[in-house]
Amino acid sequence: LVFALAGSCLAEQEPVRVILSDCETGEGWIATEGGNYMTDASISSEGKASWKLETKPDNGMFFFFAGPGVDATGADYLVLDFYTDDANVFQNAADCGINVGSIVNDWDGSGVAVTAAALQSQTLTAGEWNHLILPLNFTTATDKFDIAAIKTIRFYAAGLTGTHTFRVDNVLLANEAGLKEPEEPAP
Repeated sequence: LVFALAGSCLAEQEPVRVILSDCETGEGWIATEGGNYMTDASISSEGKASWKLETKPDNGMFFFFAGPGVDATGADYLVLDFYTDDANVFQNAADCGINVGSIVNDWDGSGVAVTAAALQSQTLTAGEWNHLILPLNFTTATDKFDIAAIKTIRFYAAGLTGTHTFRVDNVLLANEAGLKEPEEPAP
């Protein structure tokens, strides 16, 4: 028996690439535990600015982005550029993670998560931009979560000692096909 296929049986995955914040203005970014936070035009991974948090002594990193609600249906990854002065920030934290949610000020973790293990597995370089592609853990989501209405991303690293500086830039949600940079159209 011989079978011939006239094309692929598997459809190519459509890219999902939803930009949550390019961090050009700082609009929507808030540090929830204090510290100095601002848009920083002195350094960015690309574009004109990044979002910067300088923590209070022994306070840890707690900040979030709140937006209008975007549809990220099909996204499997949180992608961002992360700059830190401590290459071991996630390993040194008593607890750390990132929550992606659809309810503003929902701190009970009803959304999807980037787990501490996923963050701690990242190899960071202090004083440089680190491009992170982090898998989302959908088992943490409750029935309150709606991927078609993403409104918040909460970053945290509790139990850090000393003061630290963190920056984020180009925060987006994507699927495997959306991880590739879009090609510029030919002139």
